[in-house]
Amino acid sequence: MKKHLILASNSKRRHQILEKVGIRHHIRPSNFDEDLIPLNLGVDRYSLEIALAKGQVIASLDPDEWVLSADTSVFFENTHLNKPKSLVEAHQMLHLLQGKSHIVCTAMALYHQNKVFSIAHLNKVFFKPISSDWIRYYHTTIDVLDAAGSYMIDSLSSLFIDHIEGTMESVMGLPIHQLDELIQKHGGNLCDFTNYSLSLS
Repeated sequence: MKKHLILASNSKRRHQILEKVGIRHHIRPSNFDEDLIPLNLGVDRYSLEIALAKGQVIASLDPDEWVLSADTSVFFENTHLNKPKSLVEAHQMLHLLQGKSHIVCTAMALYHQNKVFSIAHLNKVFFKPISSDWIRYYHTTIDVLDAAGSYMIDSLSSLFIDHIEGTMESVMGLPIHQLDELIQKHGGNLCDFTNYSLSLS
């Protein structure tokens, strides 16, 4: 039986990842206020709490839907680097990260029939040194106020990312291999959300 996900997010990157894999989904953003989650939580617990809260808002409207919610957070030297409030703050964030490593955590929650399973995936991202001129130029190429840590994994950021201990999809905001795990925990199959047929006949 063919199924579809409800993506409780207006993240373009998450939408693009699901589209790339061919997973049928509808976008229904959650308006949960992330500021309600205390910043003193560990990076994985913080992202999990936000993902769970986002999904609960949408899942409560129709428990029979498959509701996927997620959160990606950046953690540097015991400090959460959320979405910058201004271009000046964005420049300051990227200047802090240049030449060093930081943690990117993506947490996901999958609701279905009044049950929820969740998971958090930690990645370590290493930056090369970046000049102030390059930081200012880079921030003209992205919607920086919608980017935790003031950057996005895209073609230009690859010029200053040295390497990643983790997965690119997780840093982008949606690790498909772990989404598959969550669907299996609910007794489902990822292929049921695609146009792929398991039948050889």
